[in-house]
Amino acid sequence: MNTADEPVLPRQVGILVTPGFSMLALFGLVEPIRLANQLLGKCHYQWTIFSGDGSPARASCGLTVAAAPRPDPLSAPQCVIIVSGFDPWPQNDRRLKSWLRSLDRRGVILGAVDTGAFLLASAGLLEGVPTALHWESAAAFSELFPGIPLSRRLFELHPRRWLCAGGSAALDMTLDLLEREHGAGLCAGIGTRLMHARRRQELIAAEPVRAVGIEDELAQAARIMEAHIEEPLSIAAVARLVRISQRSLERKCRRAFGRTPTQMYLELRLERARRILRHSDIAVREVALSCGFSSIPYFCRAYKARYRLAPGSDRTLDEVLAGPGRRSASPDNIRADLGNMG
Repeated sequence: MNTADEPVLPRQVGILVTPGFSMLALFGLVEPIRLANQLLGKCHYQWTIFSGDGSPARASCGLTVAAAPRPDPLSAPQCVIIVSGFDPWPQNDRRLKSWLRSLDRRGVILGAVDTGAFLLASAGLLEGVPTALHWESAAAFSELFPGIPLSRRLFELHPRRWLCAGGSAALDMTLDLLEREHGAGLCAGIGTRLMHARRRQELIAAEPVRAVGIEDELAQAARIMEAHIEEPLSIAAVARLVRISQRSLERKCRRAFGRTPTQMYLELRLERARRILRHSDIAVREVALSCGFSSIPYFCRAYKARYRLAPGSDRTLDEVLAGPGRRSASPDNIRADLGNMG
Protein backbone atom coordinates (compact mmCIF):
# COMPACT_ATOMS: atom_id res chain seq x y z
CA MET A 1 0.00 0.00 0.00
CA ASN A 2 1.15 3.52 -0.71
CA THR A 3 2.45 6.09 1.72
CA ALA A 4 1.25 9.69 1.66
CA ASP A 5 4.10 10.96 -0.52
CA GLU A 6 4.03 8.18 -3.12
CA PRO A 7 2.30 8.89 -6.44
CA VAL A 8 -0.82 6.86 -7.13
CA LEU A 9 -3.07 6.67 -10.14
CA PRO A 10 -5.92 9.23 -9.95
CA ARG A 11 -9.50 8.12 -10.51
CA GLN A 12 -9.65 10.02 -13.80
CA VAL A 13 -6.87 9.76 -16.35
CA GLY A 14 -6.53 11.59 -19.64
CA ILE A 15 -4.36 10.14 -22.41
CA LEU A 16 -3.22 12.51 -25.14
CA VAL A 17 -2.14 10.64 -28.28
CA THR A 18 -0.02 12.35 -30.93
CA PRO A 19 0.34 11.37 -34.62
CA GLY A 20 2.23 8.11 -34.97
CA PHE A 21 1.77 7.14 -31.33
CA SER A 22 2.70 3.67 -30.09
CA MET A 23 -0.31 1.38 -29.86
CA LEU A 24 1.66 -0.95 -27.58
CA ALA A 25 2.29 1.90 -25.14
CA LEU A 26 -1.39 2.92 -25.21
CA PHE A 27 -2.48 -0.64 -24.41
CA GLY A 28 0.15 -0.76 -21.66
CA LEU A 29 -1.66 2.10 -19.96
CA VAL A 30 -5.29 1.23 -20.64
CA GLU A 31 -5.44 -2.56 -20.26
CA PRO A 32 -4.14 -2.74 -16.66
CA ILE A 33 -6.61 0.00 -15.67
CA ARG A 34 -9.47 -1.87 -17.33
CA LEU A 35 -8.54 -5.10 -15.57
CA ALA A 36 -8.17 -3.28 -12.25
CA ASN A 37 -11.80 -2.18 -12.55
CA GLN A 38 -12.81 -5.73 -13.42
CA LEU A 39 -11.02 -7.26 -10.43
CA LEU A 40 -12.24 -4.53 -8.07
CA GLY A 41 -15.79 -5.16 -9.25
CA LYS A 42 -16.52 -1.49 -9.91
CA CYS A 43 -15.65 1.38 -12.20
CA HIS A 44 -12.89 2.62 -9.92
CA TYR A 45 -10.93 4.30 -12.74
CA GLN A 46 -12.03 6.17 -15.82
CA TRP A 47 -9.92 7.19 -18.78
CA THR A 48 -10.43 9.41 -21.81
CA ILE A 49 -8.31 9.48 -24.95
CA PHE A 50 -7.67 12.92 -26.45
CA SER A 51 -6.03 14.05 -29.66
CA GLY A 52 -4.78 17.48 -30.58
CA ASP A 53 -7.95 18.42 -32.47
CA GLY A 54 -10.38 15.70 -31.43
CA SER A 55 -10.09 13.77 -34.70
CA PRO A 56 -9.29 10.03 -34.73
CA ALA A 57 -5.62 9.45 -33.98
CA ARG A 58 -3.51 7.23 -36.20
CA ALA A 59 -0.93 4.99 -34.55
CA SER A 60 2.46 4.12 -35.99
CA CYS A 61 1.06 0.74 -37.06
CA GLY A 62 -1.63 2.44 -39.18
CA LEU A 63 -4.62 1.72 -36.93
CA THR A 64 -6.77 4.62 -35.75
CA VAL A 65 -8.29 5.26 -32.33
CA ALA A 66 -11.34 7.41 -31.62
CA ALA A 67 -10.38 10.48 -29.61
CA ALA A 68 -12.11 13.38 -27.90
CA PRO A 69 -11.08 17.03 -28.19
CA ARG A 70 -8.79 18.39 -25.52
CA PRO A 71 -10.89 19.59 -22.59
CA ASP A 72 -10.72 23.01 -21.04
CA PRO A 73 -7.93 23.04 -18.42
CA LEU A 74 -10.50 23.69 -15.69
CA SER A 75 -12.35 20.46 -16.50
CA ALA A 76 -9.35 18.27 -17.41
CA PRO A 77 -8.63 15.02 -15.54
CA GLN A 78 -6.30 14.94 -12.55
CA CYS A 79 -3.62 13.30 -14.68
CA VAL A 80 -2.80 13.66 -18.40
CA ILE A 81 -0.29 11.31 -20.02
CA ILE A 82 1.11 12.00 -23.50
CA VAL A 83 1.59 8.88 -25.60
CA SER A 84 3.81 9.32 -28.63
CA GLY A 85 5.84 6.91 -30.65
CA PHE A 86 8.71 6.90 -33.06
CA ASP A 87 8.05 10.45 -34.22
CA PRO A 88 8.56 13.01 -31.40
CA TRP A 89 6.57 15.83 -32.97
CA PRO A 90 4.43 18.02 -33.06
CA GLN A 91 6.62 20.20 -30.89
CA ASN A 92 5.69 23.35 -32.81
CA ASP A 93 2.03 23.27 -31.74
CA ARG A 94 1.98 26.34 -29.49
CA ARG A 95 -1.66 25.94 -28.54
CA LEU A 96 -1.02 22.39 -27.37
CA LYS A 97 1.97 23.49 -25.30
CA SER A 98 0.00 26.39 -23.85
CA TRP A 99 -2.71 23.90 -22.85
CA LEU A 100 -0.12 21.72 -21.09
CA ARG A 101 1.25 24.72 -19.22
CA SER A 102 -2.28 25.61 -18.11
CA LEU A 103 -2.73 22.07 -16.80
CA ASP A 104 0.54 22.36 -14.93
CA ARG A 105 -0.56 25.61 -13.27
CA ARG A 106 -3.71 23.79 -12.13
CA GLY A 107 -1.61 21.11 -10.46
CA VAL A 108 -2.45 18.34 -12.95
CA ILE A 109 0.02 15.43 -13.04
CA LEU A 110 1.68 15.39 -16.46
CA GLY A 111 3.18 12.22 -17.87
CA ALA A 112 4.90 11.21 -21.08
CA VAL A 113 5.49 7.86 -22.72
CA ASP A 114 8.29 7.36 -25.25
CA THR A 115 8.88 10.56 -27.23
CA GLY A 116 6.05 12.36 -25.45
CA ALA A 117 8.86 13.73 -23.29
CA PHE A 118 9.93 15.88 -26.27
CA LEU A 119 6.61 17.72 -26.11
CA LEU A 120 6.79 18.32 -22.35
CA ALA A 121 10.40 19.47 -22.66
CA SER A 122 9.66 21.88 -25.51
CA ALA A 123 6.87 23.33 -23.37
CA GLY A 124 9.41 23.99 -20.62
CA LEU A 125 7.86 21.47 -18.23
CA LEU A 126 10.78 19.14 -17.60
CA GLU A 127 13.46 21.49 -16.31
CA GLY A 128 15.67 19.59 -13.88
CA VAL A 129 13.46 16.48 -13.98
CA PRO A 130 15.28 13.16 -14.56
CA THR A 131 13.56 11.85 -17.68
CA ALA A 132 13.12 8.21 -18.71
CA LEU A 133 13.34 7.91 -22.47
CA HIS A 134 13.78 5.19 -25.07
CA TRP A 135 17.47 4.74 -25.85
CA GLU A 136 16.88 5.40 -29.56
CA SER A 137 15.62 8.90 -28.79
CA ALA A 138 18.14 9.83 -26.11
CA ALA A 139 20.80 11.31 -28.39
CA ALA A 140 18.37 13.63 -30.18
CA PHE A 141 16.73 14.63 -26.90
CA SER A 142 20.08 15.55 -25.37
CA GLU A 143 20.96 17.66 -28.40
CA LEU A 144 17.68 19.58 -28.24
CA PHE A 145 17.40 19.82 -24.45
CA PRO A 146 20.92 19.58 -22.98
CA GLY A 147 19.81 20.93 -19.60
CA ILE A 148 17.39 18.08 -18.87
CA PRO A 149 18.97 15.03 -17.16
CA LEU A 150 18.27 11.62 -18.64
CA SER A 151 17.43 8.61 -16.48
CA ARG A 152 18.36 5.10 -17.51
CA ARG A 153 15.36 3.58 -15.74
CA LEU A 154 12.33 2.23 -17.54
CA PHE A 155 10.13 4.80 -15.84
CA GLU A 156 10.41 7.67 -13.38
CA LEU A 157 7.57 8.58 -11.03
CA HIS A 158 8.03 12.08 -9.64
CA PRO A 159 5.29 13.85 -7.66
CA ARG A 160 3.96 15.77 -10.70
CA ARG A 161 5.84 14.20 -13.61
CA TRP A 162 5.61 10.59 -14.76
CA LEU A 163 8.07 9.64 -17.50
CA CYS A 164 8.25 6.27 -19.25
CA ALA A 165 10.66 4.87 -21.85
CA GLY A 166 7.81 3.48 -23.94
CA GLY A 167 6.77 0.13 -25.35
CA SER A 168 6.03 -2.52 -22.75
CA ALA A 169 7.55 -0.29 -20.05
CA ALA A 170 4.18 1.52 -20.00
CA LEU A 171 2.67 -1.69 -18.63
CA ASP A 172 5.34 -1.88 -15.92
CA MET A 173 4.72 1.73 -14.91
CA THR A 174 0.95 1.34 -14.73
CA LEU A 175 1.19 -1.83 -12.65
CA ASP A 176 3.61 -0.10 -10.29
CA LEU A 177 1.15 2.76 -9.80
CA LEU A 178 -1.75 0.38 -9.20
CA GLU A 179 0.22 -1.68 -6.68
CA ARG A 180 0.92 1.39 -4.56
CA GLU A 181 -2.80 1.72 -3.81
CA HIS A 182 -4.19 -1.79 -4.15
CA GLY A 183 -1.29 -4.05 -3.24
CA ALA A 184 0.58 -6.86 -4.96
CA GLY A 185 -2.39 -9.25 -5.05
CA LEU A 186 -4.43 -7.17 -7.46
CA CYS A 187 -1.44 -6.57 -9.69
CA ALA A 188 -0.60 -10.27 -9.72
CA GLY A 189 -4.13 -10.91 -10.96
CA ILE A 190 -3.75 -8.31 -13.69
CA GLY A 191 -0.36 -9.71 -14.70
CA THR A 192 -1.77 -13.23 -14.93
CA ARG A 193 -4.56 -12.09 -17.23
CA LEU A 194 -2.12 -10.18 -19.43
CA MET A 195 0.33 -13.11 -19.49
CA HIS A 196 2.86 -10.73 -17.94
CA ALA A 197 4.58 -12.86 -15.35
CA ARG A 198 7.09 -10.47 -13.87
CA ARG A 199 7.23 -6.69 -13.67
CA ARG A 200 10.53 -4.96 -14.24
CA GLN A 201 11.43 -2.25 -11.77
CA GLU A 202 15.20 -1.99 -11.69
CA LEU A 203 16.05 -2.66 -15.30
CA ILE A 204 17.45 0.22 -17.29
CA ALA A 205 16.24 1.63 -20.59
CA ALA A 206 19.65 1.54 -22.23
CA GLU A 207 20.90 0.61 -25.65
CA PRO A 208 21.33 -3.15 -25.96
CA VAL A 209 24.78 -4.57 -25.30
CA ARG A 210 26.53 -4.75 -28.67
CA ALA A 211 28.16 -8.09 -28.09
CA VAL A 212 27.46 -10.64 -25.40
CA GLY A 213 30.49 -12.22 -23.78
CA ILE A 214 33.11 -9.79 -25.14
CA GLU A 215 36.20 -9.21 -23.07
CA ASP A 216 36.02 -6.64 -20.29
CA GLU A 217 38.67 -4.48 -21.94
CA LEU A 218 36.63 -4.22 -25.14
CA ALA A 219 33.43 -3.41 -23.26
CA GLN A 220 35.29 -0.71 -21.33
CA ALA A 221 36.80 0.65 -24.55
CA ALA A 222 33.34 0.85 -26.14
CA ARG A 223 32.00 2.76 -23.12
CA ILE A 224 34.91 5.20 -23.31
CA MET A 225 34.31 5.75 -27.01
CA GLU A 226 30.59 6.35 -26.43
CA ALA A 227 31.42 8.88 -23.72
CA HIS A 228 33.64 10.81 -26.16
CA ILE A 229 31.56 11.09 -29.30
CA GLU A 230 31.57 14.86 -29.85
CA GLU A 231 35.31 15.14 -29.25
CA PRO A 232 36.74 11.75 -30.21
CA LEU A 233 39.87 10.47 -28.48
CA SER A 234 42.79 8.88 -30.23
CA ILE A 235 42.90 5.10 -30.13
CA ALA A 236 46.12 5.39 -28.13
CA ALA A 237 44.27 7.48 -25.51
CA VAL A 238 41.44 4.93 -25.36
CA ALA A 239 43.99 2.15 -24.81
CA ARG A 240 45.65 4.11 -22.00
CA LEU A 241 42.31 4.59 -20.25
CA VAL A 242 41.61 0.86 -20.55
CA ARG A 243 45.14 0.22 -19.25
CA ILE A 244 46.25 -2.00 -22.08
CA SER A 245 48.56 -1.33 -24.99
CA GLN A 246 47.21 0.02 -28.25
CA ARG A 247 48.49 -3.07 -30.02
CA SER A 248 46.67 -5.32 -27.55
CA LEU A 249 43.44 -3.34 -28.00
CA GLU A 250 43.70 -3.64 -31.77
CA ARG A 251 44.36 -7.39 -31.57
CA LYS A 252 41.42 -7.99 -29.23
CA CYS A 253 39.12 -5.86 -31.36
CA ARG A 254 40.04 -7.66 -34.57
CA ARG A 255 39.56 -11.04 -32.90
CA ALA A 256 36.13 -10.13 -31.45
CA PHE A 257 34.66 -7.95 -34.21
CA GLY A 258 36.79 -8.46 -37.28
CA ARG A 259 37.62 -4.75 -37.47
CA THR A 260 39.98 -2.21 -36.00
CA PRO A 261 39.23 0.05 -33.01
CA THR A 262 39.22 3.01 -35.41
CA GLN A 263 36.49 1.36 -37.49
CA MET A 264 34.50 0.50 -34.37
CA TYR A 265 34.77 4.09 -33.11
CA LEU A 266 33.58 5.41 -36.47
CA GLU A 267 30.58 3.07 -36.43
CA LEU A 268 29.60 4.23 -32.92
CA ARG A 269 29.69 7.87 -34.04
CA LEU A 270 27.69 7.12 -37.18
CA GLU A 271 25.08 5.18 -35.18
CA ARG A 272 24.63 8.15 -32.85
CA ALA A 273 24.34 10.49 -35.84
CA ARG A 274 21.67 8.28 -37.37
CA ARG A 275 19.62 8.24 -34.17
CA ILE A 276 19.75 12.04 -33.96
CA LEU A 277 18.76 12.41 -37.61
CA ARG A 278 15.85 10.01 -37.26
CA HIS A 279 14.47 11.59 -34.09
CA SER A 280 14.89 15.29 -34.76
CA ASP A 281 14.98 17.92 -37.48
CA ILE A 282 18.44 19.11 -36.50
CA ALA A 283 20.45 20.15 -39.57
CA VAL A 284 22.82 17.54 -41.00
CA ARG A 285 25.77 19.86 -40.38
CA GLU A 286 24.90 20.21 -36.69
CA VAL A 287 24.45 16.46 -36.35
CA ALA A 288 27.84 15.84 -37.92
CA LEU A 289 29.58 18.29 -35.60
CA SER A 290 27.86 16.84 -32.53
CA CYS A 291 29.22 13.42 -33.46
CA GLY A 292 32.80 14.54 -33.88
CA PHE A 293 32.95 15.10 -37.64
CA SER A 294 34.65 18.39 -38.47
CA SER A 295 34.46 17.68 -42.20
CA ILE A 296 30.88 17.54 -43.46
CA PRO A 297 31.83 15.94 -46.83
CA TYR A 298 33.72 13.20 -44.98
CA PHE A 299 30.72 12.63 -42.69
CA CYS A 300 28.40 12.29 -45.68
CA ARG A 301 30.75 9.87 -47.45
CA ALA A 302 31.19 7.75 -44.32
CA TYR A 303 27.44 7.77 -43.64
CA LYS A 304 26.61 6.70 -47.20
CA ALA A 305 29.26 3.98 -47.12
CA ARG A 306 27.78 2.64 -43.87
CA TYR A 307 24.04 2.90 -44.59
CA ARG A 308 23.96 3.13 -48.41
CA LEU A 309 22.03 6.39 -48.13
CA ALA A 310 23.05 10.00 -47.75
CA PRO A 311 22.10 11.50 -44.34
CA GLY A 312 19.33 13.66 -45.80
CA SER A 313 17.89 10.78 -47.83
CA ASP A 314 17.92 8.51 -44.80
CA ARG A 315 15.91 11.05 -42.84
CA THR A 316 13.38 11.40 -45.68
CA LEU A 317 13.02 7.63 -45.95
CA ASP A 318 12.45 7.40 -42.23
CA GLU A 319 9.71 10.04 -42.37
CA VAL A 320 7.89 7.91 -44.95
CA LEU A 321 8.21 4.80 -42.78
CA ALA A 322 7.01 6.70 -39.71
CA GLY A 323 3.84 7.76 -41.50
CA PRO A 324 2.17 11.12 -42.13
CA GLY A 325 2.07 14.03 -39.75
CA ARG A 326 5.75 14.83 -39.19
CA ARG A 327 6.18 18.49 -38.51
CA SER A 328 8.22 20.88 -40.63
CA ALA A 329 9.47 23.34 -38.02
CA SER A 330 13.16 23.53 -37.16
CA PRO A 331 14.81 23.12 -33.76
CA ASP A 332 15.59 26.85 -33.91
CA ASN A 333 11.84 27.50 -33.74
CA ILE A 334 11.60 25.28 -30.68
CA ARG A 335 14.39 27.12 -28.92
CA ALA A 336 12.85 30.46 -29.87
CA ASP A 337 9.53 29.31 -28.47
CA LEU A 338 11.21 28.26 -25.23
CA GLY A 339 12.62 31.75 -24.95
CA ASN A 340 9.22 33.34 -25.51
CA MET A 341 7.25 31.30 -22.99
CA GLY A 342 4.89 33.24 -20.79
